[in-house]
Amino acid sequence: MFVLLLLITGMLLHGYPFWRLSGFTLVRRHLALPALLAWSLVALFAFHGHDSAPGRDALFEQITVGWLVTLFLTNVTLLAVDLATGFGLWGRRWLKPLRATALLAGVVLALLALAQGLRAPQLVEEELTLVGLPLALDGTRVLFMSDLHLGSVQDAAWWRALVTRVCDLDPDLVLLGGDLFEGSEQLQEPLWQDFARLRPRLGTFAVTGNHEYYGDNAVGVARSRLAGVIWLHNRSLQLAPRFWLSGVNDLSVARRSQPPQDPLGPLLAQPRDGTTLLLSHSPLGVEEAAASGVALMLSGHTHCGQVWPFGDLVRLAYPWFCGHYQVGEMQLLVGRGAGSWGVPMRLWRPGEFYLLTLRSPAHP
Repeated sequence: MFVLLLLITGMLLHGYPFWRLSGFTLVRRHLALPALLAWSLVALFAFHGHDSAPGRDALFEQITVGWLVTLFLTNVTLLAVDLATGFGLWGRRWLKPLRATALLAGVVLALLALAQGLRAPQLVEEELTLVGLPLALDGTRVLFMSDLHLGSVQDAAWWRALVTRVCDLDPDLVLLGGDLFEGSEQLQEPLWQDFARLRPRLGTFAVTGNHEYYGDNAVGVARSRLAGVIWLHNRSLQLAPRFWLSGVNDLSVARRSQPPQDPLGPLLAQPRDGTTLLLSHSPLGVEEAAASGVALMLSGHTHCGQVWPFGDLVRLAYPWFCGHYQVGEMQLLVGRGAGSWGVPMRLWRPGEFYLLTLRSPAHP
């Protein structure tokens, strides 16, 4: 299904700009064959995959996905011109210059997305008052980040710089919200040394995202566990008196399995007192978590769309899309992710990670 969708999407993304720009002699006479070859590159990527060989395939994936993003943005700008001109029904004398401008705007937006994607993720600091948090834990500092995509997208040097920033913040608890790895063959040895540098007082915990199930990313899970990361596979732990942490395997994968699974229900049915933090890669089962007494749910997965305006499509599948929400007495935080998928490109939605200071309702 993924291969079929990618082939159809690639065909449409190539076909629409060529159609709208075919009025230019250069495009009509000389760019038909390059466009066909570019679509063949996408087809090769769809069938070849991105987990087989280090280095070469990582570059191949980034070039292919980067080209698709550039085409997507060019489609958006050309469609804006079509809507403004009634698909050529009026303003015909301006069609060629407008379409040429749209092509240039699409390329400029793609370059801007690349520049933003290569920037280090932003640190967001917030104070959250959590229902049931004991006064003794008031001021606990939680570092939350998700969607690192270490391997074929972000390398060991990128991770080392991020870990250094985290260590300088000296949090009490580090939570990793899934999609840590992307392409097990690109995982470099220094990665594990930097995972071992994360030594917060209450521990470093992680849950699986959907990308932990692609390829052989079990290697990353196993190696990070040896480096001190505790993986929460549908279980709850009491980190301190009346302070619980629950972690669930990726719900989007669980719900697509045959038969569909619901690990969240049994996990949250376990008796707990005090306050509970829920770590879930996908922002699904939100109402169920709120009804079960969870005080804070931390998720990622959506990347907040990563490249505008793709987020409007992602929002259809994930209504709890991006940002901070209040759901009953539960607070929900859906982060944009520290890394990026496919290629380091982000448009208007820079990467981020969070430092959360937890407050008790009894705080003066």
